[in-house]
Amino acid sequence: MIKKLLLKFIKKKEELEPIEIGLDSLGIKYKGNEILEILQPGKYEGIDKNEGVKLMRIEMNKERCRPYNQATFTKDMISLRFSFSYTFSIKDVEKYFYGRYGRLQLKNIVGDKLKKYIRSVIAGLNSDEIIEKREVLEQLELGGLKDEFDELGVLVENLVIGDLTYPKGIQDL
Repeated sequence: MIKKLLLKFIKKKEELEPIEIGLDSLGIKYKGNEILEILQPGKYEGIDKNEGVKLMRIEMNKERCRPYNQATFTKDMISLRFSFSYTFSIKDVEKYFYGRYGRLQLKNIVGDKLKKYIRSVIAGLNSDEIIEKREVLEQLELGGLKDEFDELGVLVENLVIGDLTYPKGIQDL
């Protein structure tokens, strides 16, 4: 009987397909909604899918995002357009796993929160103040948004506002 169990175990191990986690990724071995193991980059034996164990690969690399042409108004109701860029990456794999969003959804959520934040900063300034405070606007701090992003398990860095442009009529003045 023991011999049969050993043969079954050896045969089962041979059937497992090896997996590899790339250098810019982490792997999560999970069953149901429970994390069994977080896999660092490297080669592993495999996963027994017959027992309901699954693997999720998570890209950990930083990604530069650049939403273009956002419109807003200044405090003195002058319209302008701006673009911005930021670096986005997954910071906490457990929060990411237990969260309810995929990577693309998280990028969209982060982008929307940043748009609202930048619009509120610009809406608090008069049009002439924007020119004076351009350096401050170019390297904006995240403030309270950092905590919100931490809760989502993402890291947002290097928020840069660029291409502040006024409508053609105002530019001509």
